[in-house]
Amino acid sequence: MYGDASRLARAQQRRKAGVKHVPAEVKWERVPRRSFSGTFDNLMLTLKVVPGADGLNAVVVGWKTPIDDHDAAAGSCEKQMLEVDCLRKEFVAKNRTFKNWETAWLLMNDRPEELEEYLELRPKIANFRERVALMKKTEEKVEAEQQWRRYHELKLRCERLLEAREVLRDVKRIKDCSFQDMKQADQHLEKLFELERETAERISEDHVLADQQGCSISELFPAVQAGMIITEVNGIMTENLPWVEVHQLIQDAHHPHMLQFRRYDFRLNSVSSKWETLQAVRERAQYIGDPRVGRELFLQACRAGTEDVVAQYLREGQEVDARDTTQCTGLHYSASNSHLGVIKILIEAKATLEVRDANWETPLVTTCRRGECEGATMLIANGARCDVRDRAGRSAFIHGILSGSVAMVVLLLQLIDEDTMRWQPDKIWKWTPLHYAVSAKLPSIVDVLLKHHASPYALSADGKTPIVLAQGELHEVQTLIQQFISNEPAQCVLPGGLDRGALWLGSREAAYPQFATDRGFTSVLSIFDRGLVLRLLEQNHPLNYRSKGPKDSLAIGPWGEQSHCTM
Repeated sequence: MYGDASRLARAQQRRKAGVKHVPAEVKWERVPRRSFSGTFDNLMLTLKVVPGADGLNAVVVGWKTPIDDHDAAAGSCEKQMLEVDCLRKEFVAKNRTFKNWETAWLLMNDRPEELEEYLELRPKIANFRERVALMKKTEEKVEAEQQWRRYHELKLRCERLLEAREVLRDVKRIKDCSFQDMKQADQHLEKLFELERETAERISEDHVLADQQGCSISELFPAVQAGMIITEVNGIMTENLPWVEVHQLIQDAHHPHMLQFRRYDFRLNSVSSKWETLQAVRERAQYIGDPRVGRELFLQACRAGTEDVVAQYLREGQEVDARDTTQCTGLHYSASNSHLGVIKILIEAKATLEVRDANWETPLVTTCRRGECEGATMLIANGARCDVRDRAGRSAFIHGILSGSVAMVVLLLQLIDEDTMRWQPDKIWKWTPLHYAVSAKLPSIVDVLLKHHASPYALSADGKTPIVLAQGELHEVQTLIQQFISNEPAQCVLPGGLDRGALWLGSREAAYPQFATDRGFTSVLSIFDRGLVLRLLEQNHPLNYRSKGPKDSLAIGPWGEQSHCTM
């Protein structure tokens, strides 16, 4: 039963390994590898590097933190110094006690010969009665009796001296032990000082700078990540070189070390300690983190306007012009939502102002389409071009009109000085900004455009003018167009075509340079008899003039004593 289960499990694993969960075209190793640069005071003191697959390359696996080690060593030194100080004080106290006892002993033992005599008599008195009983001679018994009496004369004083001497020896032993403890603590402190000096020598200028800024060494170089390889050292290419050569090159290189890093498409197996390809990791059904997720999160942060997150992603090496599936960048999203702080961060990071999305829209065009005045102002102030067009050939000004924002239109009219840039039509239908405003039925914007001399006579690709678009519409736009035309000093009675110029009829003011220039008049014909002009028009007379080109305009005006014709 258990054997069958094992076989089924192995078969399931084989089937699972055979499934291709990731299409080849979206595998992370197919994405071009970006390079990241960094200047290190001393690479060997900063990064932990190990050999890569097949003993090639130098792979970053972590950061060295000697400041933490130095802080720990310094803390141990301080702690040991306190302990040595306590032991030294304890030794001084015990040595003082010993000196006091030693002085007292010398004062008490003022007759040391009596103590020596007592010490000689004490073993003899131990078996005094037995020894006396064995004596035969009287002289011996007398001598023994004298010793007995002398012993008892010395006993009281000498026993106290012996007790004092024993205490003195104990005090001396305690003092000696305290001295040994203090000596060992001093020796240990010297070793800690040596360790502290060694760790201090492993601290680079980069560690000091990171400590001054209150961040870790990895935060000082956020773009350098574990799993990258060193591809260049001080201008010398090192990718795919043997580890021994790379390591020797790093050791011999002059400081500071100017390095270049790239992604390494291998993973270290923690069990076998061998480097494996990403495909081998996939076949074991293990998860592989995709850094492209970070790109999407970066764009989301730009869209949401979270400045701290955007700045952190850029510090970590995120590409400032990273794009999503619609080819929009962070500048598209931040500008189209008027996140001014994010726009400033991106521009300072050298974001491309004229980058285009899938519709060929630049950040300025996208911002105008959404009617975000603050975002558009900031982009133009930093050099964004106003004459760009999208895929359909529509300008930023046209998109501002389509946003329906009068404020945006007024802003663009202020920022775009040249009339040619303002009124340029799109490239497909040749619609001018006024065409779009009339078609979208935006009376407020139509009014603004007419006040800025937008032409209601401009022809589209199919020969329609804004006037034609406004006809038949029971809307305020038609009224505005009609009022504007009637208030002009001349009206177009015969629109121009592909093979002819336009014919205008009006009053004397139409010959003034500003109006004539705005309407593109190329020549003027003055007719004395007003009635003659009216009769010619009633008879559809061609006036027998030859235009200089298909775009020449003719203006006829019954202006008092004489009439003018402008071509």
